[in-house]
Amino acid sequence: MMSKGSLILVCRSDQLEHFSWFARRLHDQLLAEGQTDITIIQVTSSAQLQDALLACPAPHDVADIHIFGEFKDDRLWVDQHAREWLKPESIPDSKAAATATFAIASYAQSATCKVWFWADSQNAQVFGPGFEILKSFEACFGHRFSFSPIGQLKQRSPKSVIDQKKGLDPSVVKIDVRTPADEPARGAPAAVNVSLNHIVAALVGIGLIYSFVIDSDLDYSGSFDEGEVYQDTSYDIDKITAGMIVKSGEMSKHVWIYDRKKWAYEWFLADEWLEAADRELSAALETTGGGRWPVIYNQLLEKNQDRLTSVARSLKRAADKHGYDRYELASLTLAFVQHIPYKIPRNELGLMTPPTTLSKRWGDCDTKSLLYVLVMQQLGFDVSLFISNRYRHAMAGVNINAVGTSMAHRGRQYFFAETTTPGHRIGQLKTGNGRTASWSMIPLTNSASGGI
Repeated sequence: MMSKGSLILVCRSDQLEHFSWFARRLHDQLLAEGQTDITIIQVTSSAQLQDALLACPAPHDVADIHIFGEFKDDRLWVDQHAREWLKPESIPDSKAAATATFAIASYAQSATCKVWFWADSQNAQVFGPGFEILKSFEACFGHRFSFSPIGQLKQRSPKSVIDQKKGLDPSVVKIDVRTPADEPARGAPAAVNVSLNHIVAALVGIGLIYSFVIDSDLDYSGSFDEGEVYQDTSYDIDKITAGMIVKSGEMSKHVWIYDRKKWAYEWFLADEWLEAADRELSAALETTGGGRWPVIYNQLLEKNQDRLTSVARSLKRAADKHGYDRYELASLTLAFVQHIPYKIPRNELGLMTPPTTLSKRWGDCDTKSLLYVLVMQQLGFDVSLFISNRYRHAMAGVNINAVGTSMAHRGRQYFFAETTTPGHRIGQLKTGNGRTASWSMIPLTNSASGGI
């Protein structure tokens, strides 16, 4: 049995014509992580994409699926010109109805699918995928889905093998027009372990075309300004660890996009905090009863209140530097949390503490909402948590001068803040078409002492 591999599915897009550059960047990132079995396929119709997600078209077993596509009007477009988009609702209830006879290998039982989407951030009507879309994809195809903006791939991925070999600037990469059938990918030994002819012959039944690279340059630098760089200095770290017996820790780097700028920040996390947070999370398991979740959330916020002060201070300095008002500061902080990848913790509570979320660099809805709420409290905001049993989802709430959907509590309006996917503004609620009937608000008993 071959080692678990990756499948990259590339859709067509009017807005971004050269997805192959991003596919190659992801390909090189996977290689750098030790992946050797990778297949890249160009998808030309929604039916083909549906078939590929239901029946594995790769010549090796696949654990990670990646889709490049354009997200617009609440749809993942396969080809806008042909009016083709992915329609989970059109899939028959029985997944066996898929063209399984064309499957070359299989998907791992816990296969995950990451959608790298392009969205026009300058159009006020275009936003990232909502939580309902994520859950509908998971229910339909049986894989765990997550969505990330395509620009995040460029910023988070390490220098590619090609960049290192050729000494090229990572912002512009030249790709040879020849396919792997003509010449092996340079700097990528053992990237694909079967011939192009083998793949095409096996995929001819569903019309999927193996596509690797095109002869073009893609300059993505115009999509955001130069990044803001922040890092705790040794003096700050010494100050942070002044009362600790063991002063060890780690630097946690985060990159995100906001206000057409790239923000690249690095924060110190003391080992003492992470170890204490793990103990506190274990202790939360002892909380019982039907109303235990508000108790758990409030306890974790209280215990971690002073551990992320440096994060809040750095964001406040950035907001002051750029002349941001309170709403923009809240939005900058929300974008930072939104760009942390979505993944469900595999522990008994399905939850992580805010310091651990920063350390692991991923989290699910309530995990990321806790992080946002904690940092916002340090910034002096009045915040809350929203939960929905119907949607099995959680969001943050912000008492701020905003527009959109909110819920009232003791004379204050708390606007919804979606933390799972980038691009959602404060007050934007997509679940249930914006209706709040299935949502409950959790008031928070802890509070920052007036903010930093």
